[in-house]
Amino acid sequence: MMNMIQMIIMLAAQLEFSHSSFWISSDENSIADSASHFQYFCMFSNAPHLQKKPCLPHPHPHGIKHALTSHPRLPFSYGMASHNQPNQHTRQAKNPTDFIIMHPQFCKLDGSNLPASQTAILEWVGWLRGMKRLQPKTIKSYVTHLQSSHIDADLPFATCKSPLLQRLILGIKWFTGEWERNPKLPITCDILREILEAATHSSQLGKRNFEASMALSFSTFLRCREFTIPASKEFNLAIHLTTDMIKFVPSFELPSHVVLTLPSSKTDPFRKGVDILIAWAPGARTCAVAA
Repeated sequence: MMNMIQMIIMLAAQLEFSHSSFWISSDENSIADSASHFQYFCMFSNAPHLQKKPCLPHPHPHGIKHALTSHPRLPFSYGMASHNQPNQHTRQAKNPTDFIIMHPQFCKLDGSNLPASQTAILEWVGWLRGMKRLQPKTIKSYVTHLQSSHIDADLPFATCKSPLLQRLILGIKWFTGEWERNPKLPITCDILREILEAATHSSQLGKRNFEASMALSFSTFLRCREFTIPASKEFNLAIHLTTDMIKFVPSFELPSHVVLTLPSSKTDPFRKGVDILIAWAPGARTCAVAA
């Protein structure tokens, strides 16, 4: 559609004529509206005379859609549901294979979409910015995973690293500028103290558990996944913390420090366990040993 509009504007400039456009509501334009949202059942119900088969024959025995989705790991399919579960139109808009479906000139005769041509990648990147308003950082991550798909298929991926593509992304970055971001402040002792004071709890046990977790993770520089459990996962004794992994030295009554044994850590790939020493800070509100 944009290509057609650009052509009309160019012709208007060359031939010196004026033109105008007007909006048509979805109720009065149900066929086109259904097609733009990939609601083909509704579209064919409103217009049963439309041809249901592709206009051009395709050599793949199961059709172009099957050919484009037969690769074991399509680029970016992993992230399509991460944006608050968008609708089908949004998912397909960000998927390069669906971009090729909507732009058949980039589809290969054998029904494959890899290796992607430089022209197709440039058009797709420009489309991601122009139509989807994605930021350069997001576009670069999409290109990175497109490159990964080429590597998985043992295909050349020089187009994913072409200087022209990098210049296009840099131009998009210059054009869009920097977005305002909320500053991410480091958690200092003062901030941790305010967190402990401001937090509310439904029980005394919850309060104790929260304060011990916060003080412990702060004192030992733990990563989030090392002292928390995602809601989607169950407790696993092999990787999650328990009270058995905390040892008070020399005794529980009069400890000088604590030894925390991490069963799973990024720096411990063989799962041998990592011991971390935590010193006692008498009188400190953020003392992990006291908590």
